[in-house]
Amino acid sequence: MGNRTRARRATAIVAAAVTGFSVVVVHPGAVLAAAGAPASSPARAGVLALPTVTSFTPTSGAQAGGTAVTVRGTNFLTLDRTNPDAVTFGDVAATKFVIRSDKELTAVSPPGTAGPVTVKVTGSDGSGESTGKFTYQQGFGVEIADVQASAAGGAKIIGTVSGGTIGATAAAFRGMRISAAVGEESATVAWVDATHVRITVPPTGTAASATVTLIQAGVAGPPSTGTVDYYPVITRVSPTRVSTAGGATVQIVGEGFLGVDETDESAVTIGDAPATSFTIVSATQINAVIPEAEAGTVPVQVATATGASRASDAAKLIYRGPLTFDNAGGTQFLRANGGQHTLAVTGGTVGDSSKAFTAEKISVKWGTTKLQTAWVDSTHLRVNLPSMTTDTLTLTILQDVTAGPSATLPVAPVITNMSVTSDALAGGKSVKISVAGTDSATDFTFGANPATCKPAPRTTTAFVCTVPAATAAGPVAVGFKTGGGTSSRYTAASAFSYSELD
Repeated sequence: MGNRTRARRATAIVAAAVTGFSVVVVHPGAVLAAAGAPASSPARAGVLALPTVTSFTPTSGAQAGGTAVTVRGTNFLTLDRTNPDAVTFGDVAATKFVIRSDKELTAVSPPGTAGPVTVKVTGSDGSGESTGKFTYQQGFGVEIADVQASAAGGAKIIGTVSGGTIGATAAAFRGMRISAAVGEESATVAWVDATHVRITVPPTGTAASATVTLIQAGVAGPPSTGTVDYYPVITRVSPTRVSTAGGATVQIVGEGFLGVDETDESAVTIGDAPATSFTIVSATQINAVIPEAEAGTVPVQVATATGASRASDAAKLIYRGPLTFDNAGGTQFLRANGGQHTLAVTGGTVGDSSKAFTAEKISVKWGTTKLQTAWVDSTHLRVNLPSMTTDTLTLTILQDVTAGPSATLPVAPVITNMSVTSDALAGGKSVKISVAGTDSATDFTFGANPATCKPAPRTTTAFVCTVPAATAAGPVAVGFKTGGGTSSRYTAASAFSYSELD
């Protein structure tokens, strides 16, 4: 029995040798030795871990290279990370690659020529190639005529497309997923015809020269040789009114200021003169110290190497001479009881109309208190004052934020009310007189006639007087003196009348 078994085994071995193939017993999944190997070949056992490529994204990139491609497959851990040819695009090694896992790696495409190439990975046991192709795209070029454009954007320019056509219809163009950029800013692009596009210039923080680029599916074409030359824009100057003495700092607001050369002393001009100094705060703000100038309106301009801001109502500055109140040779005074006062202005005008006055942004301050002010005419203001107990009051006129010289005006004691305003020549009536500016009024007179008075009960600002006799009928002014000897000033409230009739 044992002999017959050994005989059968021998017969099988002989038969295998005669037919010329070898049998290799391996673990499931291993590669079998090729049929037809010579009988003298030794039996081989083992596993070949060949890398494979099953997919990759994206499937296209720029000819300049630099596209990060995610490659998926198997056995990527067999790749030699130090071997630059472990991942290739066509016959060119990837710029670099990073193995994420045994089934995924990221490779950066090298520069290439337009057209498809395979993605290949090579490990210690062999290589694997993609069945799909990675396509190097040429990208669409675009040409424009040199054009100046506002840094605020919005200008429309026509570009001529090169490197192919962009669709026979607007719908076809949209399907091609073409976008545009002006410099580093994304721009809106619209179809005109198969070889032309309309590009809307985007806003920019840097007023400088910029080329135009078309981008399709992330692939940028060559930049235009023509340029968009941005110029800065001024949208606001604050304050708008400044002193002719100069030295104030104004804030210039706009777009594109990062393109301004801070070493160029003439980059910011006020009228015909450069700013005394300026600082670029941001793309939208410049702080400038103004030079002295004559009264009037002047333009404000900001310039870069590619253009200067345009004139506009927003880019103006008004120089004004300092305004103050005229004390009229000492005759101008303020009533101690306050209220509305019409005051004369010197140093300039306050506008030819109420509307012009409002536009001038003129105000009046008492210390830090802003007072209600109204226009009377080009050289007079109506100012509402509080009641006062001081001998003087200092007022300042401001034009926007620019203050003129302070004016100190005398505060006069006055009569604010009389209970009786007329009497016969013989006098004799009792009259209660209220005063402002003092609590110790003395020496009351009706015209030139002294009166006998005494303080009213429970108040320090009212006195009861007996009307003195007069020698002639007609109006007279009632007056008094303060405890310090200051005489009261005439007001309508201090008018009294004598009559010949009893």
